[in-house]
Amino acid sequence: MKTISCLFFIVLIFALWPCRTVSAGGDLIDKACEKTPYKELCKSSLRAEDESPPRADLHNLARIAVNVAWTNATDTQEYMNTLLNAATEPFMQQSLQDCDATYDDAIGNLEGSGFGV
Repeated sequence: MKTISCLFFIVLIFALWPCRTVSAGGDLIDKACEKTPYKELCKSSLRAEDESPPRADLHNLARIAVNVAWTNATDTQEYMNTLLNAATEPFMQQSLQDCDATYDDAIGNLEGSGFGV
């Protein structure tokens, strides 16, 4: 959940920050991630997915952040469904169903973000 929160915060920063292009993608990633609570996670996530390091802009980094968040959320939801299928206690089943509904909402928000997941 912290990963989704962190990446969602990054998307918010990029959406509010005017779109600029810089010549060094790493510099922009460092600068953007310095404003987040999970700096190293932000940097490693964006660098792992950045397709065009020589020319990165905020719009591209926001798209990458949304895609990373969507991938993590869908992977987590699949794992939750595996746990749900194995759960035998009613409390555990209800807890996992509640969590699944929250992830459904989050995934829907990411898909509706306009960044093309």
